[in-house]
Amino acid sequence: MTVKSPLTETAISAYRQYFEKSPEFLVRAPGRVNLIGEHTDYNNGFVLPCAISAHTIIAIGRNNRDVVDIVACDLEDAREAFPTKIPVTRSASNPWSDYFRGVFSEFQSEKLPTGGVNVVVASSIPHGAGLSSSAALEVGFAAALAETFSDQNIAHSRLARIAQRAENDFVGLQCGIMDQLASACGIENHALLIDCMTNAFERKRFPDNVSLMIVHSGVKHTHVGGEYNQRRKQCEQACAILEVDSLRQASMCDIENSKLSGDALKRARHVVSENQRTLEAADALERGEHKRLGELMNASHVSMRDDFEITTPEIDELVSILQAEIGQEGGARMTGGGFGGCVVAILPNAISTRVRSAVIRDYFKGQHGIILEGKPEAGLSVTQYSSPL
Repeated sequence: MTVKSPLTETAISAYRQYFEKSPEFLVRAPGRVNLIGEHTDYNNGFVLPCAISAHTIIAIGRNNRDVVDIVACDLEDAREAFPTKIPVTRSASNPWSDYFRGVFSEFQSEKLPTGGVNVVVASSIPHGAGLSSSAALEVGFAAALAETFSDQNIAHSRLARIAQRAENDFVGLQCGIMDQLASACGIENHALLIDCMTNAFERKRFPDNVSLMIVHSGVKHTHVGGEYNQRRKQCEQACAILEVDSLRQASMCDIENSKLSGDALKRARHVVSENQRTLEAADALERGEHKRLGELMNASHVSMRDDFEITTPEIDELVSILQAEIGQEGGARMTGGGFGGCVVAILPNAISTRVRSAVIRDYFKGQHGIILEGKPEAGLSVTQYSSPL
């Protein structure tokens, strides 16, 4: 029996309504927040994310109709279907379904078993917030397909790579592995120091006396085909000038003594310095030095603002409010790909109420805003569903 929650009940109820039976499996895939290490993942660098409480639920069951039939509760029960017996193509009318289509296409490419399924998706991850709602959907659907059709135990790390390829090759966003790996392999009360060159990761325990605070700026972003891919191209241009395969291989000395200039110089400087900050932040987290972690997060925001140029005026204002209220007890920075989305802060549990009040007063002006608080959560999980008697 699956543990009841409002989100699972929403998915089960919708599944029964639209498909007139109960699902076979329920999959929970969390969103993620990145403590530090932005735009380093596709540069073979280091990142320090953790899974969060906001998550996606996917209810799935076989339908014997040779179609994938999807209902999206978060899009007013929008419905989309595509055939399973031919190569999958993108949808012109419902681009949200491309995340499902991309994962299914990857299963076809890897000759993993598939078939017709009914799917309902429900999520508490804010869309366009930089908390990886798309990665959670991709990872969750990959796990749902694997559980439904495969007789082998597919490792969560492999599911993450399948989900990443779906985003890269099908959807068209050239992201690194961080989002999918954090959602699939997250560990309760831990952040993951991920080496994006090898996909290996180390657990870094989160201090008991410290909390995360994630605040949505209210500025939604979309990266596909836009500024995100442009930043990746600029990093590749910097690599060509430096004659390295990735910015992971470059040092600050290399950059300072190179022919880099303009945007290429700034992008490379951010990535190389961010890698060093991320390694130092992981060490600080492991030692329980949240003040040092806060200093590094603050410095990361400056680098994203000035060198990588991915913040917005709203994001900068929100970070300033958080940093001023937290003081030297922690830190705050933009998180995610940029151009909107969320800010993440680390702060002592004892001052979280005061900081939250300051954000509501000074940024949201007393109005409703999205603020998530808590500790790192566990990653992907799959449950066989059995109807209540």
